[in-house]
Amino acid sequence: MSRRISIIIVPESGQSRRYKIPIYWIKIGIGVCALLLVVVVLSVLAYARLISKALDRDHLIAENERLRAENRRIVTLAEEVEQSRKSLERIIRSFGGKIDMKQPGGDETR
Repeated sequence: MSRRISIIIVPESGQSRRYKIPIYWIKIGIGVCALLLVVVVLSVLAYARLISKALDRDHLIAENERLRAENRRIVTLAEEVEQSRKSLERIIRSFGGKIDMKQPGGDETR
């Protein structure tokens, strides 16, 4: 069995050329092609993962903005409740009454 492969190129005009390629070069070429295929497949998978994260990022940014706006409304409401509590406290004291306002979440017994 020959250790080389012969390739003959015959142009339409002119002299034919003959190339003898050692089999180990063909094996190396096949190995390089297989390695390139693996690299391309891994690159495509990494890129797809990156695109997926980018799409999630846009969704998370929008959700984060919505939550920040909701948090601002809650803080504003908490401030208004505290101001109302202080106003009620002043009104009750102005009428000479005792005030025993407990913090939210505490048990109130009457």
